[in-house]
Amino acid sequence: LFLDYIDNRSTSPFKVGGYWVHDYRLDLNQEVQKYFRSGYLQFASISFSLSKTTVPELKKILSSHQLKVSGKKAELIQRILENIPEEDLQAYAYRHIQLTESGREAADEHQYLSYFFREPFKSYISLSQASNLHRMHPEYPVPKLTRELLYPLLEKEQKEKNWAQYRSILHSIYLTFRTEKDDKSALRLLLQIQLLDALGYDDRNIQDPEAAFYAPGIVGDIAGYLDTLPETDLKDELSKAAEALPVLFA
Repeated sequence: LFLDYIDNRSTSPFKVGGYWVHDYRLDLNQEVQKYFRSGYLQFASISFSLSKTTVPELKKILSSHQLKVSGKKAELIQRILENIPEEDLQAYAYRHIQLTESGREAADEHQYLSYFFREPFKSYISLSQASNLHRMHPEYPVPKLTRELLYPLLEKEQKEKNWAQYRSILHSIYLTFRTEKDDKSALRLLLQIQLLDALGYDDRNIQDPEAAFYAPGIVGDIAGYLDTLPETDLKDELSKAAEALPVLFA
């Protein structure tokens, strides 16, 4: 995942998100050196680094070599490469790092992990959990893999009657169905969330009518699915959603 993240990254300065150090405890220099030794990383070409350089800086390079500075960025870069010796451009030889072909293959092989790297999934699922389950069930699509990890957490919150947390995990499961474009399952989860919001339960298992609310995003998504599923019987779907909602029977 980190390998994919640093592809085409500038080395002057080399900056990455602080979570790589604080959350994942990576030694950045050690990781980068390891990838170079493994043949996964290389320095980008001078032409690539020039493509990431600002137009004023490109014009400054041309001007210092008494070359014309007019034209679009692509023309400036071409003029530099065609008229200035490579040894005079060495300052741009190490400005960016890129994945090698084998590095790209390695990153693509673990691309599924990027799904768990974003919110809300990374709040509930560690990359090691996702990786372990993927090794056990490589045939699982990523959304299904995610649900396999989320359902036990949902059951735990249900037993403990932590309904606010239960709602958050339920919404995460909804997102997996949305990814799969399983509109019917997605709608049913949204209806459960809406019913839960309307009941006003909190993590103390206390029902407070004043805590009931209607989240505009949830309501809007429900309306969107009803538009794409015109044959839907809303009363029937609400009934099924209510039956699946454990707080009603707690």
